[in-house]
Amino acid sequence: MHFGSNELLRTVQTIIIVHPILSLSRCCRLVKVCLGETAICTKKLACGMPLVVLGVEITLSDQGATFEPSADKVRKWTLRIAKALKNDWLCAGDASKLAGALSWASQKIFRMLGRAMLRPIFKQGNSHNGKMNAELKLALRWWLQVLKLGIVEMRSWKENKQMPVHIFCDARSTPPRIAAVMIKDGRTSFCDMAPSDELMKSFKRRGDNQIMSLEILSIALGIVIRPAGQYRAVPCHICRCQHICS
Repeated sequence: MHFGSNELLRTVQTIIIVHPILSLSRCCRLVKVCLGETAICTKKLACGMPLVVLGVEITLSDQGATFEPSADKVRKWTLRIAKALKNDWLCAGDASKLAGALSWASQKIFRMLGRAMLRPIFKQGNSHNGKMNAELKLALRWWLQVLKLGIVEMRSWKENKQMPVHIFCDARSTPPRIAAVMIKDGRTSFCDMAPSDELMKSFKRRGDNQIMSLEILSIALGIVIRPAGQYRAVPCHICRCQHICS
């Protein structure tokens, strides 16, 4: 079974498992094991509730999730817009940054309310003159009013009545090999592969024969191949699920 190293590494980047007994630094260390010390910027490390992601404050509860623009970010955006309107000037670089910062309003979770009013700002980002036209001024004034409204979107959890799928993963360091076992609807199946030399060379050097990196990679393997249905069925009596660390 062959999978591209880039596909597996992209999946590793999405895996940050936070357990109550684990500290944030330990969780981030698991990612840096595979991707290096520069994989996560220090200023972007955050945990707990609420959590600010790309300028949006997210709060989770038993009832659902709440999304609203971060108060600190709103103040920052408001000052930038007011300054541009006062000076009648918004250079291309500042326009591109502002458009990117406000892009949350074009997402479905916020009903794409700001999609139309982002276009003049994006257009200004490609201009060679910071002078603002009437369309851009109208858009910026609209944003000043909207940012003062205290926009909040709430989404309730939808009950999932499907039975859970259990995936158990483990790895071996010498020779390197990773594997995953899936239990679904009472059936047991597995997949395994030997990481390529190219993939092994992409890991940061460690003194543990890369077992930590390989164990994280085995989780990526289990997630990547599950949609493709490339597990192989095995009799339950030879499956060593009880010895595999999830």
